[in-house]
Amino acid sequence: MGLYCYNYSLPWLSNKPSQGCCPGRGYNVIRQNGVGISANYGSNVFMGDREYGGYNCVHNNSGYEFSAMYNSGFTMKLEKTWWNHTTAPYYNTGDFYIYSSALDYDPAYSGPDPNGCPVAPMPKASVAEASVSAVAQADEELNSVYQLEVEGKNEEAVVGYLEKLKKDRDNMKRRYILARIMQCYRASGKDRFTDLLRDDIRQKLVKDEKLIGYTIELEAMQLATEGKCKEAVDRLELISSKYSDDEQLYKDGLYSLVYIYLMHLKDEQKAKGYFDQLKQKYPEDLLTWQLRVMLGEVEKIPAAEVLAKDIKEYKDKPEAIDIFNNYPNPFNAMTTIKYQLPEIGTQYFVSLKVYDILGREVVVLADGVKEAGYYTVEFDGSKLSSGIYLMRFVAQPLSGGSPYVQVRKMLLTK
Repeated sequence: MGLYCYNYSLPWLSNKPSQGCCPGRGYNVIRQNGVGISANYGSNVFMGDREYGGYNCVHNNSGYEFSAMYNSGFTMKLEKTWWNHTTAPYYNTGDFYIYSSALDYDPAYSGPDPNGCPVAPMPKASVAEASVSAVAQADEELNSVYQLEVEGKNEEAVVGYLEKLKKDRDNMKRRYILARIMQCYRASGKDRFTDLLRDDIRQKLVKDEKLIGYTIELEAMQLATEGKCKEAVDRLELISSKYSDDEQLYKDGLYSLVYIYLMHLKDEQKAKGYFDQLKQKYPEDLLTWQLRVMLGEVEKIPAAEVLAKDIKEYKDKPEAIDIFNNYPNPFNAMTTIKYQLPEIGTQYFVSLKVYDILGREVVVLADGVKEAGYYTVEFDGSKLSSGIYLMRFVAQPLSGGSPYVQVRKMLLTK
């Protein structure tokens, strides 16, 4: 694998100076691996956006060029990347595996290979076309703050992220915001991020135990980066004991403990003990497979589409409300829409409607009470004109609380 990203990691594949400047061209080359880039569990890779970044080459990997899983709600910016295609659209859907994630890879780099790589074609692995999704509807307020970060205005971005953190109630989004704040601190050369977590952010989260757990995890990550591995281990062991009922935190804590003991503290016995805990409880999880490779149990992680299927089948119920991008998109006549509802002791009132670009209702695909689980809906556009359509998804817990709302674009072509 060329580049593996996990747990809200935020790599910049661009020339991004440490302080006060927007990213320049990347000129990174990732080629002739099994998978070029794999980004999972809230990770967000920046490769190019508008006039910034770009000029990276990701091609001739035998599997997918880019694989993304479980990054719902955060569109990764991969614009102006060379995917080794010489005619428009300069990429093909077989380059990507996308599951509960969204990539913005258009426009691709349209000139010759910017890094002058010798192109030695490799046999392409079979691809699951149903995995490919369109770009997710973005949070415009969050995007505007992110743009400040892209332009090197890290201190302004921190202020914007903190304001967004106060207002947003979506925990996945709030975890992402906290990770971006840590990234801004690192990019600006400022220290005291752990002080910000302990003395400011954590004090305002007294009623949100799960997010407090994530701040402890971020603190551990920062301490490990500073070489304070023993202190990082203390934080991670706290997570594994106190948050054992929170699947994501518990998995993250065990994974990080294995990594630190194995790679930094060189204590293979301790690492193996924590790995066995993770393997016993989550045998088919992506993290378990990653550690199996690191520990030499297997040679490689299974193909992305196989792994996503295994993880999904392993879990009894979804962890969060989500609607996935329709496939295919663009589509001719028929397309498939999937959504999921978690088990939190409640039913949901679900509305899924399609509108034309003028806001006129076209069809109602769901309108009623649903139990937790996975759902698939077919949309037939055979009697409609070509153009852009919008699907609007609303899931309202009957037990109360804010509704989950998403709007996604679909392109019908005939």
